[in-house]
Amino acid sequence: MYLETQRLILRTVTLDDTDDMVEMQNDEVILKYNCMKPMNPEEMRNFILTLQADDKHIVLHHKEDMKVIGFIDLGPDSLRYGVKSLTLSFYLNTNYTSQGFMSEALRKVINHAFQTLQLDVVSARAFLPNLTSNRLLIRLGFTHEGTLRQAVQGYNGIIYDDCVYSMTKDDFIRLNSMDSNPCGLL
Repeated sequence: MYLETQRLILRTVTLDDTDDMVEMQNDEVILKYNCMKPMNPEEMRNFILTLQADDKHIVLHHKEDMKVIGFIDLGPDSLRYGVKSLTLSFYLNTNYTSQGFMSEALRKVINHAFQTLQLDVVSARAFLPNLTSNRLLIRLGFTHEGTLRQAVQGYNGIIYDDCVYSMTKDDFIRLNSMDSNPCGLL
């Protein structure tokens, strides 16, 4: 997979990304809101080897800084059956937050999901206290379907309520047919 935005190259993760991925994987803020554990470089290399089997594990490569600053995963949607859907998971290096990088990347990936992968639904989940991710999903045009109470045990054994979001193909078409195109998905 290779997609490009103004500031980013979105591509399949490679072993060359190991150091940048370890940096993010061991960041306390990222760990707090994701179901991950810290990893050393060897563990990360082994993990990356498992991810290279398909193109749904995407890194955000910053063009100017020449470094991986984020990760997006299009994984199975465990809450749907018989529907062409995937679930977005994402995180960003905390040194690059509040600069629009994840929004820029997700717009491109959502466009790819509906137009190239021909999905019917893209879903996403975010822990309730992760206000930044919850707000981002709403801003991109996702619908909050509900909140699963006490749904996920995260890092350090904390159990979180999990907010569930979706964007259907019809939502995507409607968002992109608006004259102002507020989500910039196309």
